Amino acid sequence: MLRLLDRPDEIPVLAPMLEREIAFRLLQGPQSEKLRQLARADGRLSQIRRPMDTGALQRAST
Repeated sequence: MLRLLDRPDEIPVLAPMLEREIAFRLLQGPQSEKLRQLARADGRLSQIRRPMDTGALQRAST
């Protein structure tokens, strides 16, 4: 994925595939259950994630 920084014209095509591969590999790993809990909208971890996401968006906009 870092190689795409040198080829910005390839980002729109290759980045989505690389992101999917990274997600796939993470979901196959030992922390996959935690990731699934984060992804669930009604899960306990998503309740923690939401304020973190909001805070990151606020920091990015300042």
